[in-house]
Amino acid sequence: MKTKILIIIAIFTTYLFWLVIFRVFVSKNIFYVFMLWNLFLALIPVLITQIYYLLNLKTKTKKITTFLFFWIFLLFFPNITYVVTDLMHLPEWYRSFPVWYDNILLFSFAFFAILLSYFSLNYWHKLVYKKYWKIKSWGFITFILLISSYGVFLWRYIRLNSWEILSNPWSLIENIYNTFFMTKMYFFSLNFFIMTLVTYSILYILLEFSILKNEKNNTI
Repeated sequence: MKTKILIIIAIFTTYLFWLVIFRVFVSKNIFYVFMLWNLFLALIPVLITQIYYLLNLKTKTKKITTFLFFWIFLLFFPNITYVVTDLMHLPEWYRSFPVWYDNILLFSFAFFAILLSYFSLNYWHKLVYKKYWKIKSWGFITFILLISSYGVFLWRYIRLNSWEILSNPWSLIENIYNTFFMTKMYFFSLNFFIMTLVTYSILYILLEFSILKNEKNNTI
């Protein structure tokens, strides 16, 4: 990812850290500290994308390397969009601190999660677009967002996480199997998928078209 994007991520991460620490210091309540852990997990797929980007700059990476990095990225990608679901905590704690502050805190995390998901996913989108063509690249995005929406459901409602693939794989498989008989899973995954696809598409249109417009203006 470009340096400008990394600077934006660094500034926003610092801002979110300050929001949580300030609330803890003033309210003497550590409840929202868990948001910092979720933030750390959300940055993992961004870090994976950045490492692959740097490797790709130096030498042309082999297909097996690309394949490996992509699937590790996909494994951790739901950690980003999962942060959006932390908005559910707002009604639980609004009386212990001014509601406007908790609104700012939770919506800032959610907004940052949407930005992170776009920045990291857009890199892989462009990678597929260059090697194949536009329709296939959007099919690729649809696949990732659909799988990650189901992943968020597993994280949020079944309380599973990425680490269990290594620590407890058989239990993970059993839990995944059971979710296919849950109406809630289909309802949540479909609606969350639509939300993430719409937000990604809007950001793609706004940012990519502005970049193309600037490039055209620079050539005139």
